[in-house]
Amino acid sequence: MIRIFEPQDMDAVLEIWVRGSLQAHGFIEESYWERQNRENLLSHAITAVYCDPTTERIGGFISLVENFIVALYVAREEQGRGIGHNLLQRAKYLYPVLELSVYTENRAALSFYLREGFQIVLRRIDQATGHEEALMIHPPAK
Repeated sequence: MIRIFEPQDMDAVLEIWVRGSLQAHGFIEESYWERQNRENLLSHAITAVYCDPTTERIGGFISLVENFIVALYVAREEQGRGIGHNLLQRAKYLYPVLELSVYTENRAALSFYLREGFQIVLRRIDQATGHEEALMIHPPAK
């Protein structure tokens, strides 16, 4: 079940975010993720969570600032069950055009977004980390 983020979801969402960031971005120093003020970012975003209807456990989330996806993470033990796809479908329903940036070294995420119909429109170096990121858009430009 996908529902809007509630304050009591904060701990579960932050745990998924930190674990997912470390798993997906092993090429970036762990201290970078520790410095990020995730709670502040969530306060500026619309966030939806996937909540297991049986256990009520949070298995993933998506956060958007307007039509820009700032975070989409699924708990490692929940991956491969379509949760990320379903969260993304909800965002596509809300916004006819979606944008995001993803580190090109995060091959799994890059492949996921390409399979979901996103197109790379720009590659740039993230000044905070020194790593290349791809700006992506959905639907692809014609």
